[in-house]
Amino acid sequence: MQSLKIDQFINQVKEELLESQQEHQGKLALIKLDTVELEITIGANYAGDGKIDLKVVELGSGIEKHHTHSVKLSFRLTENPSLLTANKSTYSDFKVEKIIIEELKKARPNYSIISEENGVEKNKDTSNSWIIDPIDGTINFLHGIPHFAISIALKSDDEIICGLIFDPIKDEMFYAEKNNGAFFNNQRIRVSKKNNLDECLFAVGKLKNEPSFTYRRSGCAALDIAYVASGRLDGYAQSNLNLWDIAAGIVLIKEAGGIINDIDLNNIKNIKVLASSAEINTKFIEKLGNF
Repeated sequence: MQSLKIDQFINQVKEELLESQQEHQGKLALIKLDTVELEITIGANYAGDGKIDLKVVELGSGIEKHHTHSVKLSFRLTENPSLLTANKSTYSDFKVEKIIIEELKKARPNYSIISEENGVEKNKDTSNSWIIDPIDGTINFLHGIPHFAISIALKSDDEIICGLIFDPIKDEMFYAEKNNGAFFNNQRIRVSKKNNLDECLFAVGKLKNEPSFTYRRSGCAALDIAYVASGRLDGYAQSNLNLWDIAAGIVLIKEAGGIINDIDLNNIKNIKVLASSAEINTKFIEKLGNF
């Protein structure tokens, strides 16, 4: 069985992401029309059979000036945030996902795949599934905000046994394997040891009620969970997540000594996540209530 050369294809993916972001920084891929004026000159040739031949005039076309007519057309071409809300995927998402899947299949051709862009692909081995988010934090990526990540996890039966979250901008790799610990760039990581909520910093997504503790919203669930595992953040809570957003983070939190709520891995949509250290987990849950 071929070994996985993670560093090689991660670097390939990183180059693709950085090149794409540099090329499209500050520009949204989805657009709508904005005001642009275009003048088109229409020429008419009168044939002997009574037919009229209309065409857009080209230089040297031989149509006389008095047989032409100019028409001004106006249309609009601008960024369209409403379209972006409806479809958060970009060409880069698909391209990066394609690179990842191709490399994973070289090493484990029979494993199944659950991915953001391609959905569920069942192969011969249905007990083992790669769970892939090619760009978690697509909105940040599109707007040139340097906070997004690649997330890859391996599910064996009903358990996540390894996971990787890579931030290509900061060159930060968070990874974990069941019973072998959690790491950040080859250094062992642990969750925060704080036990006073007033001293803690949390990350949250959309919640029913505004939290009464200090929090941030970063737009990248994978990195939020990785930051909890590494002790940068003290906890994370969000509902309506997808499995590929948080799969790698599940094993990261557990191997870093933290607590994450039970998650049904057979569901890939509308997942609620709450992760923190053991020291503040109960207090965190009480503060959040029914989020």
